[in-house]
Amino acid sequence: NQSFLSLIDTLQICLVDKEVVLLKHHPIRPYLFNLYSILLEPLIQKGYIRQIQDKGIPETTAMLSDKRVARVHLTGSLKTEQAVFPIFSQKHNNNDDNSQIREMVTSELGCVTPVIVVPGQYKEKE
Repeated sequence: NQSFLSLIDTLQICLVDKEVVLLKHHPIRPYLFNLYSILLEPLIQKGYIRQIQDKGIPETTAMLSDKRVARVHLTGSLKTEQAVFPIFSQKHNNNDDNSQIREMVTSELGCVTPVIVVPGQYKEKE
């Protein structure tokens, strides 16, 4: 995935969906923390966005299990999504109704960013 996707997703969720965002940086991209601190400073100062570095699976599991976390959006692999899904199911005591949990866990897997540029000249298939 591209380094900028976490920024795009963070802005989308914060500004368009009007939700508070906790951005956990990928362990191979810790250098984005300082850059994003500058770019997102007004939103961070107002408490709309907070950033953390990835400190491993146990901390991530604890964060996902926190009752204050109502939704998660991830950019990554199918394995990552499959690891997150049961944590939310268990947290909400809802192992049967996957549709409710599916609405709480959204993902952008494999850099297939759903963006349409308009105006544009597109073929029917596009």
